[in-house]
This record gives sequence, C-alpha cells and structure tokens, in this order.
Amino acid sequence: MPSQKGKRAKGVQMTEQQPKTPQIIDIVEMPPTQNGSQTPDTAQIEDILQMAAQMVDIQPLKRALGGNIYLELTEWNGSKRVDLRFWKDATVPTKEGVSLHLDQWKALCNMSDVIDDLLTRVIEKEPVEWRYHIGNDVFVTIKAPFPFVHIRKHFIPADEWTYRPTKRGVALHFGEWKELKQIIPLLEEREPELRQLVPLYRTDL
Repeated sequence: MPSQKGKRAKGVQMTEQQPKTPQIIDIVEMPPTQNGSQTPDTAQIEDILQMAAQMVDIQPLKRALGGNIYLELTEWNGSKRVDLRFWKDATVPTKEGVSLHLDQWKALCNMSDVIDDLLTRVIEKEPVEWRYHIGNDVFVTIKAPFPFVHIRKHFIPADEWTYRPTKRGVALHFGEWKELKQIIPLLEEREPELRQLVPLYRTDL
C-alpha cells in the first residue's frame, strides 16, 4: 500500500505559509486634552474646524474674464481689493489695469442692470454716452458705437474742469462683462460684508 506521506488530502490545497505583512496605519497624533486623553473634545474639534475655514478664506480668488484680463481678490496694506488686470501668460500680473476698493466694486455691482441695458442699446445701434463715478476718480463709461465697459482712472488736467481718462484701467467687451457678473455672488460669498456695504461715491461728477 503506497505511503500516505506527502500525499495531499482530497479537496485541500497545500500552500506554504507566507509571513504576514504588518498593516501600516497612518496615525495623526492629537494633542492631549485636559484630562490627558488623546480623544479630542468638542472645543478642540471646533478649533480645528475654525482653522480649516480660515485656510479656505485665505485662498486667492482669481477668475479669467477673457482677453488676458483677470479678476482677482487681493489684499494690500490690510485692505481688501478687487483687481481687474491684464496678465502675461496667465501667470504674471502686469501694471495695466485698475484696483478697486470694496466700496468701488459694490458701486459697480449696483449699476450692473443699468450697464446691461446700455450695452444692449449700443448693440442695437442706439446713441449712448454714459459715465458713472464709482469713487476715487474711477469712472465707468460706455460710448456708442463700441460695446465696451470702460473702468478707468480719470484725472483733471491743469487749467481744466473736466475729467479725462488715463491709461490705468480696462475695457471689457460684452462677453467679458458677462463673465464679471457671474463672479459677483462668489465675491459676496467670500466677503459677506459686500452684501450690506453702502458704497461711498458721488454721481454728480
């Protein structure tokens, strides 16, 4: 009778035992609580969530409007600003553009429906010549037959009484203006004070 030694039992597959690989688990060490426990308490969780929210708030908001013009929410000397500026290769901001305080931006947003109507009239070949002061010598102008929204710094030359446009600003085509309007709620979400902000501007200039 043949030896059973070395024979495989029916239905049982013989395999060599492999050494078990230890499971690697990433552990984030939490600072101990007041009672020495590693389990975070409610106060620590709230602090962590607040820090995460602050990290989101400091992320830059930058959106392309078209034609190498970008809108960017920035901060300068502790003051939040909305930059409308030409960028080189979408990576390097140039000096060509205009930087608006939040109250100037709010004044511009408040006139968005009026600007829409004026652009429509220009496209329909109606005579339009409009200028609106949003503060700090920055004017929004539309003049037929060109469907552009000019947002530009102005100045008064010596011995004159009339504002003249400078090169500091942007001219937004109808499509670029539409892109700008879509960003308005994003900025209000990022800066809730914009919803209640009352702009300081004069319209009689």
